[in-house]
Amino acid sequence: MSRLFSWLSFEPRVRISFIVSIAVLFLMCILWIWLLSHANRSFINKEVGQSVEARKNPFLALEYFGRQRDVAIETHRDFAILDQPIDAESILIITNSRKPLSKNRLNNIWNFVEQGGHLIVQAVELFDDDSGESGAPILDELGTRLYRYEGDIDVYESEDDDNAFYYDDISTLTFEGIEQPLQVYFNTDHYLMDASGDAFYLAGNDQADYFMQYHKGEGMISVLADLSIWQNASIADEDHAYLFNVLTADRDTFIIYNPQVASLHTMLWQNAYFVVVSFFVLLIFIIWYNQVKTGPLEEKFDINSRKLLQHILASATFKFKHCGAQQLLYQARQDLIAKMARRHYRFHELSMKQQVELFHQITSLPHTKLQLIYQSKDDPKIFVEQIQTIQTIRQRLDGKRL
Repeated sequence: MSRLFSWLSFEPRVRISFIVSIAVLFLMCILWIWLLSHANRSFINKEVGQSVEARKNPFLALEYFGRQRDVAIETHRDFAILDQPIDAESILIITNSRKPLSKNRLNNIWNFVEQGGHLIVQAVELFDDDSGESGAPILDELGTRLYRYEGDIDVYESEDDDNAFYYDDISTLTFEGIEQPLQVYFNTDHYLMDASGDAFYLAGNDQADYFMQYHKGEGMISVLADLSIWQNASIADEDHAYLFNVLTADRDTFIIYNPQVASLHTMLWQNAYFVVVSFFVLLIFIIWYNQVKTGPLEEKFDINSRKLLQHILASATFKFKHCGAQQLLYQARQDLIAKMARRHYRFHELSMKQQVELFHQITSLPHTKLQLIYQSKDDPKIFVEQIQTIQTIRQRLDGKRL
């Protein structure tokens, strides 16, 4: 019964932290309801730029355009595709005429065109009037010349996109079977010239031509002064995508994108030549500093204060550095033996043990110390002790006491 009464008298206890949590949650709900009823919603579009994949492949948008039309478009970063014969039913686009090609690759390109293939190439190598060539094998073979436009280029900013600039002179291209002419914004800082007269189609604006086509065998070659019209930032402008569709006719396309950049040493010399010059000056200084000098580096003394001991010290330091400690020890020991031989007949013919015994009788020095002068050690402390022992023997021979 006592347990029953104790249970009935039980009073539940609520923690203070639980009450605080409920209160905070209630206040947050009130605040959220107030914000929903009084706040004004606004949506902002923020341009985040191209993705990493798009920055690596400037023709990524063109590849997506081909997928929508069930056309295979492949971008290659090298010229390995030219090592094997190319299917004449496909389209080959080369974005760089400057790259020197091997004889085998050039033959595969010409065979591809002559068998009915369509080659589209961008001219990037300026023609040199002095040498009579541009260095680009395809352009020189066709007689196509690329020149830099020396006049003023007028550009205007697009009203639709604040970051887009277009060249004022638009190029108009007309094709058989296409009712409306195509409008294309070519980069007009370069233009093309047909020096051979073999081009059957030329297009551009009132200033110059930027698009040419040639027949070769059963196929065709199109030369453009600018292929950036098909890159990610420009493919959707004007009739750029339509021009690609007209030229490729929904055929499988291979794009060789191989941009040529200056070598590292060329870029360093053009942009930071002072760093290169400073580096070589520092290198020369380090080489000079580590060269073997003819003498030790000493403090500059006044001529009047120089003494004989300074010259002796410099000479000894030079000999110790270049001749070695063992050579100096050998010379000192031979001088001592020669001096001893003048007092003791045929001293130099005695054995080492006999010589040590005679030195001991004269100097009373320990045998171990005397035997040390006949040993070859690389320890500087032992070398000093050997020289001191030889000096002590010489003084004892002369009748002097230290």
